Amino acid sequence: MEIMKKILAIFVAASALVLCGCGANVNENKTPEQAKTEAASMDAASLQKQVDALKAFIAEKNDEAKALAEKLSKISLAEQMGNDAKALREEASKIAESVKKIQTQLGVYVEELKSKAAAAAQSK
Repeated sequence: MEIMKKILAIFVAASALVLCGCGANVNENKTPEQAKTEAASMDAASLQKQVDALKAFIAEKNDEAKALAEKLSKISLAEQMGNDAKALREEASKIAESVKKIQTQLGVYVEELKSKAAAAAQSK
């Protein structure tokens, strides 16, 4: 049951960040420093597109986590220590790590977008 709580927590955290999404390039292995460098060279429209893509990626991972939680909940208590349940828990862990990385990147792009919007407002 503890694993179910962790999966549910991941689901809720990912859901809190998801508003909308559209396609762009998402690299979950990008470091925060790389994201900052890239974000600094982007215009507001490009930043918004990247933010939307990251949100879409999180939404996709959120759906995957939900599906895993559902599968795990259908495994009987007696089989919770078996290989099937273990594989599902490992996959859930990978999804959680992926979401964590993308959430960090999302924060970088959102901050840069806010900064550019504030600069544009001051120049008017």
